[in-house]
Amino acid sequence: MLYEIISGLNNMHKKNLIHCNLHDGNILNHGGRYEGKVYISDFRLCQPVSLFLKKNDIRGVIPFMAP
Repeated sequence: MLYEIISGLNNMHKKNLIHCNLHDGNILNHGGRYEGKVYISDFRLCQPVSLFLKKNDIRGVIPFMAP
């Protein structure tokens, strides 16, 4: 599963894109634990690298902290 996640991110980076919102909720496993296919979802915040490097904004999900 990890290999497929890394391959997906590598394909995005080769196209000069950054996901900007990658977390476990955006990793989908279809077809079973060992035989299934892994997908990366939720590309709403996906941006070109050049645009991302020009901004100082914080992107993504704020980490959960128990109250």
